[in-house]
Amino acid sequence: MRRRVVVTSASARIALWMVFVVVGAIVEAFGLLMLIGSSGGENRYTAAVPAVVVGLEERTSTRYQRHGTRKHSQRETVTTYAPIYEYSYNGQDYRYTSKVSSNPPRFQAGQHVELKIDPDNPEKVYDNSGMANIACFIFMGAGAVFLFIGIFGVSLNAKRMKQNKTDHLPPSYSNWN
Repeated sequence: MRRRVVVTSASARIALWMVFVVVGAIVEAFGLLMLIGSSGGENRYTAAVPAVVVGLEERTSTRYQRHGTRKHSQRETVTTYAPIYEYSYNGQDYRYTSKVSSNPPRFQAGQHVELKIDPDNPEKVYDNSGMANIACFIFMGAGAVFLFIGIFGVSLNAKRMKQNKTDHLPPSYSNWN
């Protein structure tokens, strides 16, 4: 039999809503830090060079998918593909394998793309698929929702507490607030 938890104390309800505020602030801050970290490299990678995808590196990873209980978890092998680029800068040829892999592959062998590289260190490539920015905005959105719900809950309960205090006072005292 499941027990139902009912929070009756007004201060306990406010503490519960404060958990939403704190979680929202942490998730929001994490999203902002991710956004700052992912956009910082763009300033360094200023040289745009044409590149050719010369192949795809196959990457496999294993993950476990649970079906109800731990006893019934199923092992699944996932295959993703990372593009291998070749490009030239200042007469020197370079080869770079992307850190970002996907399935289906983002590019096909023979496809021409433009890469952004660090002109001071042409082996360094700005490798951002845009997914980092999407993740940042998902975290920031979730944090904002938690913050909004928490602030709304705290303010609603604070208003109720204030109202309850004035309801118990004699009529001559309730005008003082």
